[in-house]
Amino acid sequence: MDSSLLERLLQHGESQTVEFKIAAPRQPERQELALQHIKRYGYITNKRYRELSGISKATAYRDLDGLVKQGIVKETGEKRARRYMIL
Repeated sequence: MDSSLLERLLQHGESQTVEFKIAAPRQPERQELALQHIKRYGYITNKRYRELSGISKATAYRDLDGLVKQGIVKETGEKRARRYMIL
């Protein structure tokens, strides 16, 4: 629902439930969130990254793998035990 429609409904006293969806942060912002977590706790997992950013497992993998390919973080472990740490 656009804001002008919402304003018109409110002006006419009509009651309507309005639902807002909060979008996940964009990739660079999400990756910065991951880096901040790593700096504070020493590492991040795919699962923890998903919990923090509200993204899918595949998107989390792509983001974290992107940080690895950029040479910013390294990965250790396999599958669910994989951790990402600052180089």
